[in-house]
Amino acid sequence: MLAMLRQRGVLVHGAVPLLLRAVRGLLRSLGWTSHAALRVGRASSLRVGGASSPPANKATSKMSSRPLDLDSARHMRRLLEEVASHKKSLVRHGAYVLAEVVALFRARPLPAAARNEVIQGVHALIGMCTEVEVQSLHAASDGTNKRILKDLLEGYRKSAMRRR
Repeated sequence: MLAMLRQRGVLVHGAVPLLLRAVRGLLRSLGWTSHAALRVGRASSLRVGGASSPPANKATSKMSSRPLDLDSARHMRRLLEEVASHKKSLVRHGAYVLAEVVALFRARPLPAAARNEVIQGVHALIGMCTEVEVQSLHAASDGTNKRILKDLLEGYRKSAMRRR
């Protein structure tokens, strides 16, 4: 998807609903991947009879030792940054992607390293959105989403001040 945005941006702009669905799906899979890795890590650390229980199979043991969620988070960051670089044609849709990110942070909290990766892409996305879009997203959110959005906006402002 990233290559399509870079090389054939005009085609992707014509298929924005598909792009938004793909980004939504990737965000949800990122949340589920990190959640599954945490569950596998907890299950392997349980002690049965004084010794740690062996992993169920090789796939789950590789999943818990491999930072899959961190790689996915890096790819998501790059995708969000690329979407933000197409501000002229995708500006109306930035608030929808931002709402999906807020929903991810609410439903499935990411590990700290993965969250820090995704945050960089979210900051690029916030920079793409206009103030009116951010305010309308804030007005349409419930209390928990407002708090998450407020934290994201504060982080964006702090990072923007550091760049100056």
